[in-house]
Amino acid sequence: MQIQRAWNTCAPTSVSMILAYRGVQASQEELARAMGTDGTFGTHNVNAIRVLNQYLFGYEEVPAGQAGYHLATVTSSASNSEDMQLFKERLRKNIDDGYPLYYTIDNASIYPGHKGEHNVVGTGYELSADGSDVLAVYYIDPSYTVQDPVYGGLKRVTPEELLAAMCACQEPNYAW
Repeated sequence: MQIQRAWNTCAPTSVSMILAYRGVQASQEELARAMGTDGTFGTHNVNAIRVLNQYLFGYEEVPAGQAGYHLATVTSSASNSEDMQLFKERLRKNIDDGYPLYYTIDNASIYPGHKGEHNVVGTGYELSADGSDVLAVYYIDPSYTVQDPVYGGLKRVTPEELLAAMCACQEPNYAW
């Protein structure tokens, strides 16, 4: 778990946490430089995932048939949508294979009174009793503004809440 050290470094901090989980060390500041993080928007998702792939797999663009993170664009948070079904499949596969996910959320959708787009790290999920469906998604939020005294940045939302928070973004993405 890391706390972002500047308001605009949620993407570099999230990528740093994913890399650390896989045994690769890179500072938020180093990653922010590599991603072109700026003082107006922060980091564009395509740049964050390009750098994540470079540090983790040795290439910025994922060659056909090779391992790597891919950006998905979310257009629907409906329970029965193709976006939701693909998200749940990718979530289970990535987490089961030991690869955290990268989410972009609208802060106001998750945290009333907050604003702006934000990046967090998907770390787990909760299944229904029969194991057939994902009921909840766990993520770690690096923002210093939402740390809990007991759970730190660990948060739990429904898949519908998460995808709705993605749909509200200028860059409605997750990376798997």
